[in-house]
Amino acid sequence: MLRTSQISGGQLAALLLVSRLSVAMTYSATRHQLSNGLDFVLSIVLQSVLLLLLFLPLWWFSRRTGGAGTLDYGYLLFGRGGAVLAVMYALICLYVQGVELIRFRYFVATALSPDMPVVILCIVLVLGLAFGGIYWYVGSIFNTGEMGSLAPPESGADALVPDELSGTMNILVLGIDYSTEDAVKRDPIGQTDMILYVRVNGSDHTMTMLQIPRDTLVGEIGGSAGKINGIFANSADKENRVNTLAQYITKVFGLPIDDYVTIDMDSLREIVDVFGGIEVYVPVTMEYDGSRLEQGWRVLMGAECEFFLRQRKDTSATPRGDIDRLANQQYFYSALFRRVRTATVGDIIKLTPVVQKYINTSLNFMELVQLGMSVLSIPSENIIIGRLPVARGELYNGQDVMVCAKAETAEFLNEYFRPADDPLAAQQIGTPDWGTRSEVIGAEVRRMGEVDAVGGSDANAPADAQQAAQQANAASVQQPAA
Repeated sequence: MLRTSQISGGQLAALLLVSRLSVAMTYSATRHQLSNGLDFVLSIVLQSVLLLLLFLPLWWFSRRTGGAGTLDYGYLLFGRGGAVLAVMYALICLYVQGVELIRFRYFVATALSPDMPVVILCIVLVLGLAFGGIYWYVGSIFNTGEMGSLAPPESGADALVPDELSGTMNILVLGIDYSTEDAVKRDPIGQTDMILYVRVNGSDHTMTMLQIPRDTLVGEIGGSAGKINGIFANSADKENRVNTLAQYITKVFGLPIDDYVTIDMDSLREIVDVFGGIEVYVPVTMEYDGSRLEQGWRVLMGAECEFFLRQRKDTSATPRGDIDRLANQQYFYSALFRRVRTATVGDIIKLTPVVQKYINTSLNFMELVQLGMSVLSIPSENIIIGRLPVARGELYNGQDVMVCAKAETAEFLNEYFRPADDPLAAQQIGTPDWGTRSEVIGAEVRRMGEVDAVGGSDANAPADAQQAAQQANAASVQQPAA
């Protein structure tokens, strides 16, 4: 089936045919006790032909009318008289369904549970169908696997991935952005301007996140600019761009990636607006191109959040450019995490079309449920976020780039992402060597509660932020030496 909000008439016909045939086979087998093998086979063939003749019109009508409803079939093809015929056809199909339900009850009563009352059976069947329908609908809102799948690591990368990490969920979260807001002129592929590696350990109730700066130098694989955000757009595997980036991260950093989630950055406004705004701590007043945000706790709507997350050109507010932008994004992650914890059923319903439109993932529905329950059960003090240690590099093809600081990166990964008995050496990190123009900017590791606590002393700080400040003071994270 196509992963859309509805199935086609042809798909419905196939479903009905297969379901009826399965019932017919089980009924015939128990009714006639397979007394004559040839008669049994012939009866199945005859039933198959009759059912095919019944459901073929449904498939044909669907092809002719583009998937309209049953009444529409008849009216569009034959006028009012056709509508009457369509009703009669629907009643025949309903009758067949009723007959097959009775036959299925007979099969259960004779072969499985002779004492089961028919009422209980019908209730069980109805509840099963209802649950199945809900499961299918909720699962269908996620664009699962439309950007391909993740292949096993390339040869040599396995050696960098410890077996001890197999029990964790290792997810690559990508925010895809475009070169211009003009829907006609913009790049249809986009670039991964947000690269976030997330490890969730459900048994320990911990989550560790790694921000990878979009300007990190990777060389030719990143296209003419040589940046990691270009791997996705310049991938030779056009049908599986995410896998190319995931393979690279696993190969050069020794980080296993089991699944991915991609988020169109255009969704930020809609997600925040659905929540009615998100309370975010703005660490410094920022102003650029007519937009302004005052320092302090602010309830930001979608457009304001987008400005906050994108801002890197106000040199007074973000003197380190993209590095300071990544720090601001930590405040947003913390605020979004707090808001999601309080989400209502109404919020989830309103988010459904946004999720369907902008989010793609390799996770199936049950895995998403498991992930959501695991993440929401993790206290803020057990969520750690840090950034890849980098230094400002020499120009690469005329472009500003950030160079991975291998010694500091190895120290950072060994402390938060590697088992103690399997450390990663600096020489194993496979990013290209390149000249630098600045000192190394360390990982700047913080706990999520510590992010909240930055604004805890503000007079207008919310109660949960003040509580987070106390937690952060009790359990701080030491930054690896740069």
